[in-house]
Amino acid sequence: MRFVPHNRSQAGVLLSFVACATAYLGWQQTQLQIDSENRALRVPHSADALALAQRERDFGTDAVLLLCVAAPGDVKRPLSLAETSALKSLQAELSRSPCVRKWTPLPPRTTGFHDMLVELVPDASRGTEPAVREVERLGRTYSQGLRLAMTGIPAVESDIASAVQAERVLIVPRMLLVLFAVLWACFRNWKVAIAVLAPGIVGIIWTSGIFARLGHLLDPVAVLRDPVLLTVGVAGGVQIAESFLRHRGTTNDAWTAAQQSAVDIARPAMLAALTTVVGFLSLVAQVMPAVIDFGVFAALGVGMTFLLGLVLTPTLLALLRTLAPPSYERSERPAISHMAGTWLQSQAWRILIVVSLAALWSAAQWPKLRIDNDPLAVLPPEHPRRQETQEIAQRLGGVELFELYVPAGHRQTQEGRWKLLQAQALAVPGVAGHAGPARQSANGSLVIPAMLAPGGAGSREPLFQAVDERMHALGADPVRSVGTSVRMTRDSVRLIRGQLRGLGFTVLALWAIFCAALRSVKLGTLAIVPNLVPGALLYGALAWDDRPITVATAMISSVMLGLIVDSTIHYLHHYKIGRRLGRDARAGIRTAMDRTARGILITALVLVAGFGVGASGALETTIEFSLLSSVTVLMSVASVLLILPALLLVFDAPNKLASTSDAI
Repeated sequence: MRFVPHNRSQAGVLLSFVACATAYLGWQQTQLQIDSENRALRVPHSADALALAQRERDFGTDAVLLLCVAAPGDVKRPLSLAETSALKSLQAELSRSPCVRKWTPLPPRTTGFHDMLVELVPDASRGTEPAVREVERLGRTYSQGLRLAMTGIPAVESDIASAVQAERVLIVPRMLLVLFAVLWACFRNWKVAIAVLAPGIVGIIWTSGIFARLGHLLDPVAVLRDPVLLTVGVAGGVQIAESFLRHRGTTNDAWTAAQQSAVDIARPAMLAALTTVVGFLSLVAQVMPAVIDFGVFAALGVGMTFLLGLVLTPTLLALLRTLAPPSYERSERPAISHMAGTWLQSQAWRILIVVSLAALWSAAQWPKLRIDNDPLAVLPPEHPRRQETQEIAQRLGGVELFELYVPAGHRQTQEGRWKLLQAQALAVPGVAGHAGPARQSANGSLVIPAMLAPGGAGSREPLFQAVDERMHALGADPVRSVGTSVRMTRDSVRLIRGQLRGLGFTVLALWAIFCAALRSVKLGTLAIVPNLVPGALLYGALAWDDRPITVATAMISSVMLGLIVDSTIHYLHHYKIGRRLGRDARAGIRTAMDRTARGILITALVLVAGFGVGASGALETTIEFSLLSSVTVLMSVASVLLILPALLLVFDAPNKLASTSDAI
């Protein structure tokens, strides 16, 4: 390869350039800010966004906390004189605070509990996060001796932002330690571990630096990008290291081995990177900015990591004078490959029958899939905010607000009419009750607040739909449910449904790439089938276990499909080499097994270990994404090493590949 150095001096120039670029973009990365309001998780210009904007023009920003004050302990009793004085001091400070627009007491429902709605004044640059922290500070300072609980969308989003920051600081360093240990154990060489990890580390720094330089903010979706890029980089690096060590065993010149490994791996690595990029770019079809940014910058990161891996990994291996360990040159490998090919040929039909039955079972489960998403569930169960929210919900029945918005000049703004609307809304299951009096703006528009019972998008979307249908039935078509909770619910449902639909585009794009690279529709189809099995079984298992599809699990389909295809491409590349030499599918299987099985197994082990570290994260989305990704990777090993060769042995007739010598 032209860009792979031929000696130490050329390697020094390359590493100097990489070091300077990494230093600059690393500094840019330190400027990365947190999206404290998770604005990127909201769809712009939707009907709900426009309705909320109109409501906020009339009444101010929809940012409300539910603040509850009670006597200490579990006994429900009236406040003492001292406790009442402390409550009044807190209320006075809330009235004076520039972060609070106003506070409104709710009618007492339980003896000794005093509940109030606190409307916040957002900061121009940091949103509601400073106001939330100020209310918490005032609560701690002026409610001495009282029990304080707080919930609401601004508080939950502020806690998520803090958890995102902690996640980013901890997860990647932990992954690096685990991946280094796994690679060292697999290759028995620390030099190989460093060379394999380097492209992923540099790719993360470059991508995050560009992300920050362009003014993007870090959100719960963006925080998944660094672990994904690291595992992608390592997966590609394993195949390059395997090729280098294979050539290093036949030559004493490390730089020659570096050149040969780059030439050997360039074509399949490029195609593997292309398919992974397609998987990420499929997310661009979504309407949520956070998911679009994830797809674009993950695709950019994969491209840069591919180029870095193709050049940096062999360069470092040669520069460190890495030797092929004696355990690598095993004379029994061809014998093992021969036995594997023989066994697969005898079991091919059985494997395909079992897979077909599993696929039919999974397809039968898919109609049971349900969509749900709850921002509060992003926080761990033991988080104080979740516990406070649960306590408030048990007592009041509700934890968040939504409103009926009546446009100015509409006849429903008359008191007798809007009370009928209110009664109809309160009768919908999931609406917990009143949330203060109706309010009229200076231009005559009206909002009627109501309290929502706890729940995710799965239960709230039909709730808001039922409310709007009741307004329509009453002849009040312009009246609709509005609020941040309404917008967040419908946005998350749009994302999940859109992502599941976008999976079809990803599969078609990958199928087209396979067909073009293999110059055969049949082989392209055989190549794509085993890559669909892990995702199909995963969603079937989720449906069978009655687990909902969330934002995290919906993204796995495209992200993991791009990752799984990499092993398929490397396998097929060597299968075709063996097929051209042996003239039958069994010869191709033996060659592919001999040259890729070890790399595929190491890659799977590395990916499982890398994603497994995410299970130690603070956010439930990270934990869920990591665990399910690990399971998907394990299934992908069986797909590539069992299902793919079984398909090739059964359906790939002899001598069909002789004329396609340049494919892949």
